[in-house]
Parts: sequence; structure tokens; C-alpha cells
Amino acid sequence: MPRTAFMRGLLFGAGGVYLAAVGVLLMLHNRWIIVGTVSLGQAILVLLGIGAGAVAAGAPRARLLAGAVAGLAAAVPVAALAALIALVPLRSIFIALSPALLVMLTAGLGLGRGVALLLGAGLLSGWFGATVRLSPSAFRRALIADEIAEFTCLVGTLAQEVYQTHPAIRDACQASIVGHAATLEADIAAAMRLYAVSADFTPCGLALHTQAVLQGAFILAKATGEPAVAIESVDHLRRYVELLFRKKKAA
Repeated sequence: MPRTAFMRGLLFGAGGVYLAAVGVLLMLHNRWIIVGTVSLGQAILVLLGIGAGAVAAGAPRARLLAGAVAGLAAAVPVAALAALIALVPLRSIFIALSPALLVMLTAGLGLGRGVALLLGAGLLSGWFGATVRLSPSAFRRALIADEIAEFTCLVGTLAQEVYQTHPAIRDACQASIVGHAATLEADIAAAMRLYAVSADFTPCGLALHTQAVLQGAFILAKATGEPAVAIESVDHLRRYVELLFRKKKAA
């Protein structure tokens, strides 16, 4: 199980390396989430760890451990990239692999402490991703509260803004959204078997539909300024899924 989780995490980490190599991370680093502290580029790395943890938490045993291992693994390729930038002149091959990128990846702490920060943040973000996936639905629903910017989806917002102008970011957003949906497929397939559902839909299709509803709910919340609109959409989604898996009454 840890080996599988580690391999899944490495795939997410490879995505982070790709985003760094094509210059996306450094470009997003110029947009601050918390001015002078956390940039959008650094937030993307955290989201990769969270996504890896959520995906790995689909394992049948030790799910929190699997999530933490996957998050750590997602940080390994990025940490290795930081070490390579510091030790090998890679900029002649990839212009984006610059000293500025090294400062971004290590948060200006130097190579040793920066790599430790990357690995620690990966471990914690993977654990958090697994925790959110395994948490009760009431808890996840309660996350939709307070300021809209605090619960809406950064990846969905990025996809809307750059899908035509920045294909690399669009592809990363797709991997995040579709990857998150994929974590539901095994559970949906098990529910279909348990309730003998023979409807014309697939686990993949229903999983993607949940993302469609959530992303749409976030847009409505932004447009109306009301988190309650998003909560109502989530409630409708739950009722829809319950109807799909409703047990038929005996004749």
C-alpha cells in the first residue's frame, strides 16, 4: 500500500516539475495570495500534495498514512528539481529553471531548509487531502461558509481564466479536477454493485458530474455573493445521488 501511494504521489510531483520547467510556476509566483508570504505558484504545489493525498486515500487500509506518503512523494520530484537547479546549470537547457525559481521553491530559505520545507509541506498537505476525503459529508458541506474566496476552487477559477491562453495551466487544472473526481469512482462502482444499479451511467461519468455541480455552485456563489446558493446546490446533488441509489421496494 505505501508503495502504491508513493508511486501515485510521484505522478503528481512530476506534474509539478513539468509546470516548473515550462515556466508556469514562476509566472504564477508573481501573483500573491498572501502578499509577501504565499504566492499562487506555491499554492499550486500545495494543491498537488493535497490532490495526491486525496487520491491515495482510496486505498482500503491505512488511508491517512497513504495520503501522507503520497503527499511526501509528490514533493520529492520538486525537491530534487530544486537541488538540481542549485547544483547544475540547467538554465541553458530550460530557461525557466532559473535562480528565481529556486528561490520560489525553497521560499528563500536556502537549499537545505528549503528542501526540508518542501518535503514537510508535502507530507502535511497529503495528510490533509486524505483527511478531507475521509471526512463525513456534513463536515465537507460545512467548509462552504464565511468568505467566498475561502471555499471556492482555485483550480476551477484558473481554468476559467486561462483555458485558451495558457494550455499548460489548463492541462494542470484538468489533471487536478479530473483526478479529484477519479477518487470517487471506486466508491461509486461499489455502490452500484451493492444497490444493483443498472442505469445507463458510469462511475466516471457520475464522479465528473459531482465536479460539474460543485464548480457551478462556486460560480453561482461568486455571482450572487451568497455561500448559501452553493450549499443548496450541494444539497440538490446529494438528493440526486440518493435517488440514483434508492433501493427498490418489493412488489
